[in-house]
Amino acid sequence: MDGTKEGQDPSQTGDPSVELKGTPTEPQTFTKESEEKAVSDALSVAGRDAKTITEKTTEAQRILESAQNTRKEIKEERERWQNERDEADREVLKADPEALKSLDERIRQRNEATKLASKGKELDERELKNTEAQKEVAQSTKERNAREIATRLNVDSEPLLKFTDGSKEAMEELAQKLPKNETKPPLKTDPGVPIGGGQMPESAKDKMRSGWGEIHK
Repeated sequence: MDGTKEGQDPSQTGDPSVELKGTPTEPQTFTKESEEKAVSDALSVAGRDAKTITEKTTEAQRILESAQNTRKEIKEERERWQNERDEADREVLKADPEALKSLDERIRQRNEATKLASKGKELDERELKNTEAQKEVAQSTKERNAREIATRLNVDSEPLLKFTDGSKEAMEELAQKLPKNETKPPLKTDPGVPIGGGQMPESAKDKMRSGWGEIHK
């Protein structure tokens, strides 16, 4: 025999390693504090991984300016090359007035087409700059609204910008669900109690009694 009585209920053996089959485990419960902490932790990780709006705007502006300078340099180099080629062609045809006249006409038409294309690009660039300016104004408005809502409801403003469409309604709704920022209560002292502790005497008699007691401790 192995020491276990036949028909004995495993739950009565006292062995914690014996698990009753079919016995459901107690479901894990989540408190409001634990849910808020989970949300706060997730938002903190996302905030650390993301650049600020100002950094993104500065980087985008730098890339745009670099691209514009490169395009300008390429354009100037192409124009110099084309002018040198035109002068070479004129030199070849200078003995034939009709051929030279035809060449000059082709050059004129080409230059006019180039000017029109350049004006079209300038208009596109102005439209792009206008669009970017509108975006910056909209972003500034969103940041201002986020700060106002975050300050009023005592929450972090970064999630309001990152996890909403930027509207005040969406920010308000999310702010209501975010954990509050921790604030330390101001140090309160009892006017009748010194910082070191002990009750301060309220009359001359009490002062004398207190001093006498201290001497004869």
